Amino acid sequence: MVGTKTKNIVEKRQVFRISHLFRVAALAVSHFIGEKKAVEGRSRSIIYELRNPDRIEELLWMLGGKTLSAIIPLHLVWNQPLP
Repeated sequence: MVGTKTKNIVEKRQVFRISHLFRVAALAVSHFIGEKKAVEGRSRSIIYELRNPDRIEELLWMLGGKTLSAIIPLHLVWNQPLP
């Protein structure tokens, strides 16, 4: 429900949403991941866009597995062929 409502809003506006929920994240147009690292004694935050297959791997991680049975829900949500 949250993912569907967000998707409807995205059709008219630009939205940046942070989610740890697979069902919400799977409906996103693009995915980004944030990383925090210590560089020369200072904390640095890095954000970069995920592309396939990294995008799929991250969604699988959110589901708690990296098996074919975990890929099947991606096919059902996106209504696209399996990679």
